[in-house]
Amino acid sequence: MAVNPLQAERLIRDLLELYSNAETRMLEIIAKELADNIYAPDWAAVKLAEISRVKSKLEKQVAKLDKKMPEVAAETVKKAYTTGQKGVEADLKKIKPDIRTGFGMIDERKVTLLTRQLAGTLGQTHLRITRQALDEYRSIIGKASQMVELGVETRQQAAQRALNEFADKGITGFKDKAGRTWSLHSYTEMATRSTTGQAAIEGAIQRLQDNDYDLVIVSFHADSCPLCGPWEGQILSISGKSDQYPSLDEAIAEGLFHPNCGHSLGAYIPGLTEKPTQAEMGKGDFEEAQEQRRLEREIRRWKQREAVAITDEEKKKAAAKVREKQAALREFVDTTGRNRQRDRERI
Repeated sequence: MAVNPLQAERLIRDLLELYSNAETRMLEIIAKELADNIYAPDWAAVKLAEISRVKSKLEKQVAKLDKKMPEVAAETVKKAYTTGQKGVEADLKKIKPDIRTGFGMIDERKVTLLTRQLAGTLGQTHLRITRQALDEYRSIIGKASQMVELGVETRQQAAQRALNEFADKGITGFKDKAGRTWSLHSYTEMATRSTTGQAAIEGAIQRLQDNDYDLVIVSFHADSCPLCGPWEGQILSISGKSDQYPSLDEAIAEGLFHPNCGHSLGAYIPGLTEKPTQAEMGKGDFEEAQEQRRLEREIRRWKQREAVAITDEEKKKAAAKVREKQAALREFVDTTGRNRQRDRERI
């Protein structure tokens, strides 16, 4: 098969870590700047006057993304593409040891195109990252000042509450082609998974075409969603010229290989390839997968809260919550038998 979900996790790890680190560092910068001399009488005026300095610190984090992201994106896409190639090569070598392999000009062009697509999508977020972080900085100053004037909370309490809200939602406002709004973490993950998945499929298809094979079979995926589930185990034609099987383009148009899809393609040789069954692939549960994702998000949320804590009390509370959520996840994976993916818990 071309690439499976666990392989995809490893492929996108470096890019996700790059953006998660940047976001966490920016949260820490804002929290530290706001906490400095928080009880000074002219705190709000001083903090607003210091916004240029804060902006400079935030821009340094984005500059690191500008520098590192293109290289990491290129490496990620090429790994995904070659993983797709190697997956079908393993299928083909079972019946024909002397298959055509190698990385040619067509492969280079496809990888370059997909890399530009991913780098362009991620690069568009960079300007907004700084702008929204500064907007939140100003907003927290305003909220804290208002609560003090109303006598509802101390400035520190109000600032902490606003920082917690910021940490919970993260840097947001990134829209996909369908108009849906994402957080930076979710948007980066969606865009990277989508492109690396496409790269793996493109690599698999190209290797099949190199060896004059037209038919592919769709894998089973334990946590398949209703959108792509109907295509599991189906035989498809790459060219669309088959009278017996639907085309790959038709399956994609109807939802197969959507962003974050965990399915893959393998070579289908009539009379030789045995269609896998759901039982052979292992039992999965879409709802269980969603619950695991929720628990992972909760762990990340409290780690973000810990990053913006400006009091010892708040830091201890967040750290305790992290341990509580980790215990809940441990119990969940022990009960369900699912694999724990620690990368998804990190910030």
